Amino acid sequence: MDKSKTRPLRTIHLKSRPLTSHAISWSCDGELAVATDDTIYIFIPEYPRGGGPDDAGEDEELQSQFSLSYRASGLIRPDPTINAQLCSFSGIRVAGPPANDENWFPGVGNGLVTGSGASICQIVRLEWSPNGLGCNLRPILTALSTNGGVYALGEHIDMQSTMVAGMRTRSFKAWKTLWGLGAQLPLPDASVEDGFRNMNERIQSFSWAKELAPGRALLAYCNDAEEVAIMSTQLFPRPREGEPSIDETIWDIREVGRFDGRGKHTKEDAMDITDPDYVPHGSAFSLDWSPWFFVDGKRVAILAYLAKNYVGFRRVTIVGDWERGQTPQIEVEQTDMTSICMFLSTDAYIKWEDQVAVDETVKEATEPHYTWECATTYSKEDEQTSLNPISGEYTFGLVD
Repeated sequence: MDKSKTRPLRTIHLKSRPLTSHAISWSCDGELAVATDDTIYIFIPEYPRGGGPDDAGEDEELQSQFSLSYRASGLIRPDPTINAQLCSFSGIRVAGPPANDENWFPGVGNGLVTGSGASICQIVRLEWSPNGLGCNLRPILTALSTNGGVYALGEHIDMQSTMVAGMRTRSFKAWKTLWGLGAQLPLPDASVEDGFRNMNERIQSFSWAKELAPGRALLAYCNDAEEVAIMSTQLFPRPREGEPSIDETIWDIREVGRFDGRGKHTKEDAMDITDPDYVPHGSAFSLDWSPWFFVDGKRVAILAYLAKNYVGFRRVTIVGDWERGQTPQIEVEQTDMTSICMFLSTDAYIKWEDQVAVDETVKEATEPHYTWECATTYSKEDEQTSLNPISGEYTFGLVD
C-alpha cells in the first residue's frame, strides 16, 4: 500500500455535544461511534484503494480518514415492537403502544420519578459488541438511553434479499434496531406462562464481555435496584418454518445469571433518596469485564462493578462448551473474590487493562459496613476531587 495515499486524520466536528464524557466507542473494525444529545454518529475508516502507479491519489488525500459517516437519531423511544422479531422467533406476538397516545410510556424501575415517567430518551453510553457477534461476523452497536433501555443497532440482512450480493461492502443500508433490553420491553422467557416477560427494569449501566466465539457473547447490565444481570446473546441460523430448505438467522437472548450489586456499604442510614443526607452514587460506566482466561479447563472472566464507594470483582465461569444455538451453563460466584473501598463520585468509571496478571496477595472481600468505618464517606483532603479517583494508577491481579 502506498503510504502517500493514506488519508490523514483530522479533527471531527459534531453539530451537537455529548451528554457524557465517555459516550464514545471504537469497534474491532475501526469504526468510531459517538453519542451526542440527539444524535448517534458512526464514522467509518477509509483506506486507499489498491491500483497501479498511474492512479491519482490527490482526490483521496483531500478527504480525511473518517469522511464517511452515518447519523442516527439519538432519541430512541422504548417501543415494544423493537423486540417483535426477537419474540416472533420464539412464537410470541407482541402488541405495540396505543395508537392514540403519544405519551404512553409509564416509566420503569424503582425510582420515585423514573418509575412514573421518563426523560427525552437521550443516549448516555455506547459500546460495540465483541467481534463476530452480528451479521456477517461484524459487531453490533449497543446504546444506553436515559429511559432505562439498552438498544442494539446493526446490520440485518435477509439471506434471500438482493442485499446479500453487497454484504462485503461496509455500508449502513441494512442497519436497523435489532433488539432492546429493559424499559418495559418484552423478552422471551420460557419460565413465564405467557412465554415472555416485560422487563420492568431501568438499566443504568452495561458492558460486553470480551470475544468468545462467532455469534456468541455475554452482556452484563445493572439496574436501578443495583442488581447485576448477565445475558447470553446469540445470532445463529436455523431452517425457516415451512421452508426447511431456507435458513434464517435469529437472535436469542436469555438471562443466565444475576447477583446483588449493592456492594458492602449497605449499613448506611440515608438509603432513601428523599433523605436530606442521601448521597447520590452510580454511573453509566460502572461495569467492565476482564479478559477471558482458563482455570481448570474452564473459561473464566472477572466482572468488575461499582457501587457506593465500593469496587467489587465477581468471578463468572462458563462451564463446558458453549455450542451455537444452545444456552450456556454459567456459574456466578456467590460473593466477590475481592473488593476495594474508595470514595467514588457520580461520574466514576472502571476499565480493565487488556491483560491478566497474577497477584498472590489479593485480599478477601470485606463484610457489610458503614462508609465511615473505611473512611470513604468523603474524598481525602489531599485528593484531587476534580479527577475520577478510579482512573488513578492501580494494579489488580487475579488468583487461580
